Order: sequence, then structure tokens, then C-alpha cells
Amino acid sequence: IDVEADDSLVDIKDEINSANAGVTAAIINISDTDHRLVITSNQTGSEGIDLAEVSGDVLKRLGFINDTTSLKHPLGEGAETDPFADITSPIGTLLNLTTPPSGVVTIGDKTISIDLSTDSLQSIKEKIETASPTGVNVALVEDGGYKLQITGTTQFSDGNNVLQVLGILEGEHANQLQEGADARIKLNGIEITRSSNTIDDAIDGITLNLQKAEPGRSVTMEVSLDVDAIKRLIQDFVDAYNDLASYINEQFDYDVETGQGGTLLGDATLLTIHSRLRSILINEISRDNGGLTALVHIGIASDGKGILSIDDSKLTSAIQNNLDQVINLFAVQQGSATGKIEYLSHTRATKPGTYNVVITQAAKRASVTGSTPIQDEGLSQDEALTITELASGTSETVQLYAGDTIDTIVDRINSLLHQRVAQVLTSDTANTTDGTTPITGNTTFGEIFGANVSNGDTITISGTDRDGNQISRTFTINDVNTTRISDLLNEIQNAFSGEVTATVDSNGRLVITDNTPGESDISLQLTYNGDGNLDFGTFQITTQGRYEIPITASNDGGKLKLTHDYYGSSMGFSVVSNVEDLGDGSSTGIGTDMITDYGQDVAGTINGEPASGNGQYLSGLDT
Repeated sequence: IDVEADDSLVDIKDEINSANAGVTAAIINISDTDHRLVITSNQTGSEGIDLAEVSGDVLKRLGFINDTTSLKHPLGEGAETDPFADITSPIGTLLNLTTPPSGVVTIGDKTISIDLSTDSLQSIKEKIETASPTGVNVALVEDGGYKLQITGTTQFSDGNNVLQVLGILEGEHANQLQEGADARIKLNGIEITRSSNTIDDAIDGITLNLQKAEPGRSVTMEVSLDVDAIKRLIQDFVDAYNDLASYINEQFDYDVETGQGGTLLGDATLLTIHSRLRSILINEISRDNGGLTALVHIGIASDGKGILSIDDSKLTSAIQNNLDQVINLFAVQQGSATGKIEYLSHTRATKPGTYNVVITQAAKRASVTGSTPIQDEGLSQDEALTITELASGTSETVQLYAGDTIDTIVDRINSLLHQRVAQVLTSDTANTTDGTTPITGNTTFGEIFGANVSNGDTITISGTDRDGNQISRTFTINDVNTTRISDLLNEIQNAFSGEVTATVDSNGRLVITDNTPGESDISLQLTYNGDGNLDFGTFQITTQGRYEIPITASNDGGKLKLTHDYYGSSMGFSVVSNVEDLGDGSSTGIGTDMITDYGQDVAGTINGEPASGNGQYLSGLDT
């Protein structure tokens, strides 16, 4: 919201309401001289209202926030930003800010200059990494949007609202009239929390509308069978089938007088479809104890042309007296006599009945635990753990620091392993304008030191996109005095159909960043075609794109424990440290000898017959 110097409370109220930001602004008149602006969330729940100063101190002067700031999204020993739409667009652009703030912020023991009119999440990450605050790790993650996670410090400050706009800091609310709260109920002894007073996902088919809170009072609900609702669903099924049957019948019609038939008269495929549909409706299902085994048993009959009709009284009686059997005519019913085994799927070869499942070997996940609890004062020296997920071959090195406690170590590992990483290519050749000063996007080709390019020279752009498809384009240097590096960067982005962002780093090297985190096959070659000496070098992978690594760290009684997220003998990982395990709690207890572990598949029988185990899944063998 842009607030001008001459705006009144009414003007500000109208601007807030026009923004459709999920809140409603109103003015209350305390007295003839006391008028106050009130902002109310349009949604219930504890999430509340998000207020942040972009420039100036309007919110503070209006009394909505005070001078105290705190971490908005704390993350163990660190914090993360609000979610944003992408990692390469300027933050000010993503937030549609008229005048994005800029300034020097403090993160840990270092200061960093950030300008939200030009800086993106990616460039902010790079600036923090360049400043290298002591013990700080920074990562881009995808979780309901793209976030920048900063771990290893809780010290954040700035005087120009940069960190508030990013969502790292927030001003504490002042003069709060009503705190938002989630609804809490106990259902059969289990506490359920929801942001709304309308709960439709706690009991299948039932919506609870909470009217008021009465702690200590229990309400008993009786749920009765809605026969009419079930009949409507069956009628909808019959109507849909009859529409299809009527259409098929029209194709089979033949007018003797005109000699005209349906468009698909005699079509073999349509005849097969028609036959199979009628067969499905007529055939009985097998059931050990008999009962309702065909649609005709519940009052659904077919005439000579395959059009269905319903005997209402027969259907009503079947629903009231044999609902489970009625349901079984339309869908497979399955279940388990124990909560320890879950029925997942079946095939057409699966016969109805009861199956006796015997588990002879439980599934396990790969797991590695440090030898000793880590001492209360933390690690005695810096340590690096290299963790490799063996199914994918993905590897990551987690840097730990002297003084890191077990909880800090767990946070560092999980923060790094559970993030999605965008692939980055960097050229191995840096270009300058004078032998020393790096080129920028604004540099013309005529200004590149030693390049000696001429008007009309070309650069062939070739490579592969993230899916491995070939890309190719030719860039022409029309005028060495006006054609700039930024023009080439734009052409590279166009060649990749906007899937990458091309930039120049502070050393004068070209950098290509995949806009989508995860595994990627992007590659790039720039081939200069001319009589000069222009050379951008070879593009190498400087950051390997990857998805989350499915390994989770935890605190096991003070020991570091690593566990694979998936069960099974094909799921494993290895871990090794660069610090020897002395057994005294001064290190992670992993040691310099690589430790490798694999999971275990479930094993057992189904009805006494051998079954195949894969992870937690036990399947009957085809016979």
C-alpha cells in the first residue's frame, strides 16, 4: 500500500480495502477527536495478519507495530524468508513494490548490501555466501514457493526494512484487539486443530460447524444412513450409462426407407465396447457367502437394448438391509483386521475372500548412529560430513562448526539435505575490459579486452535443456559499439525458452542458472565465429541440481542419528567424516572410515503361499 503525506485515515482505509489483501479496514470513532484505523483478517485461524514496513515508518506511526522486531520464520538456529514465486526475479518486482527498499543488513558477524529493486533470492544467496558470515549456511528451498534459508545464526538486523520485506524479521504488533486462534476440538479423545470453524476433513462425509467453545462439555453425534443420497448416486450412474447406451444404439440404427445408418454402424470396436459394457453389468461377482452378487439383485435391470431401469422399492430395501453388499457391487471393499497391516491394491486376478498374512521379517530403513553422545559444549573443531544416497548416487557435504551442539548439527544436516537445489553452470574463462576489471552485462563487445571482434561476427549458442533436448541459436554482434553482453544473455535465455537465467558474476564469468530446482540436464556451449579472439571458455557444473535427499538427521539421546526416509534393501546411504572419532563426544562420532548401511525388505506369506517383498510392500506372486 502506498501512503502519501496528505492521505487521511479514510484514504488509507480505502487503499487497503481496494488491495484485496485478505483483510478489511475500518475506522472506529472513539471520540470527536480520536479516530482509529482497525484492520481485521478475513480468515479465521492463528496465522493472523502480516504487516511489514517497506519504506518509512507508517505502520509504526499509525500504531500497528512497535520498535521491537523478531524472527518471523525461525528455523532452529536460523530463519527463512517468506515464500516467493521464483528465485531469479527481483523481490520488488515479485511483490509489485513501487519503491523497493535497499540498504546494508547485518547477518551474523557480517554486513551485506541488498537492493530489493534488483536483487533476487538467488543473488541475495550469492551475496551472503560471498560475505561468508561465521558458521552461516544459506540455501534455496522449494516449499509452497521458493524460500531462502539462513542457518547458523539468529542475529539479523537492518534499518531500512529490507529483512522485513523478505520476511526474515517482523515488527511486533501493537494495540492488538483480538488475537487470531485456531479451532480446537477433541474427537473420540484425539485433539484436532483447524484454522476454520468449519471442519469437513475429520470424519468422511460429515461437515462440523463449530458455533461456540464450551470446554469440558461433550457432544454425542449420531450418524444415520442417508438412503436418498445413496439412491441419487446410483441414479446418476444409471443415467450416465443410459446416455452412453442410447448413443451406441443410435449408431446401430438403420433406416430401411432412406438406406441411411448410424455413422459407426458395423464398427467392430464399438461392437466390442457395447458387448463388454453389457457383460460387466450382467455378470455376477463371486462371493463366498452368496448374497447380492449382481445389479439385478438390487433392482437394476436391463431391457433388450441395454437401457437400465431401477426398481425403487427393491433398491431401497437392499440399501437399508445390505449396504456393504450394495457397495461391493460398485467398488472393491477391503480392510485389515489389524492396524499394523494396510491393504493397498489388487488386480483382476484377485479373488474375493479373506487372506491370512504372516510377516516373517519386518521392513527396515538404513540407519547410522554416531558412536557417542556429543558433549554439551558442542564440537571441539570444525567438521564436514559427506553423505551419499546410494539409490540415486546423490552426494552432499555438510559443513559443521566448532561449538555446534547436537540440535544445531541436526538442523544443519536437515536444512541442507531437504532442500531442492537448482543447477548452475559457470564458464571457466573470465573476461575483462582492461585486463583487470571484470565485464558486466552493460559491457559492449567492443570493450572486451583482447577480443577484437568485428561487426557481423556471430556466436553459436548450443546445448541441452533440463530435459536433455537439444537447443541451438545464432547470436549476431551487429555493432561492436552498441551490442552488449546483456543482449547475448537475453538470447541465451530465449534459446532455453526462459527456463534459465543468464548473468555475469563479479569475476566476469557467465553464469547459467536453471530456474527450476531439481535434477537437470542443462548444458551450454558458446562458439565464436569470427577473426577475433573472443572466448567464454567451457561451461562447467558448479552447483549440481538435485531434489531432496531422503535422509533425515535426529537427536538420539545426544547421539547423531541418520535415517533413510524409505524402507527396503535397495535404499541405502554412506557417510564419512573428515574428523577422527575419539569416542569422547568432541565430534559427531561418525569417524573417518566410511559407514554404509542398507534397509531391509519385508518378507512373509499370503495364505501360506510365498510372497514378494519390496520395502514395506508384500505382494502375492503371479500364478
